[in-house]
Amino acid sequence: MLGISKENVFLHTDSYICLCWIKKYCGDLTVYISNRVKIIQDAQIDVFQCPTDNNPADYVSKVKPISSYL
Repeated sequence: MLGISKENVFLHTDSYICLCWIKKYCGDLTVYISNRVKIIQDAQIDVFQCPTDNNPADYVSKVKPISSYL
């Protein structure tokens, strides 16, 4: 779709629950979660755990005091 090869795609999450879901058999999950996990599993994209304190997505998605950026 975007013309990016799978070798250049990496998923990062700070959620241990998501990591467990991705490694689990889809049949053991609810339908909503199972459908999304299956897409990730079928794509065979590497998923890595990112510590919450180092998660760059938190800079735009969570309110933090300005002093934490300095």
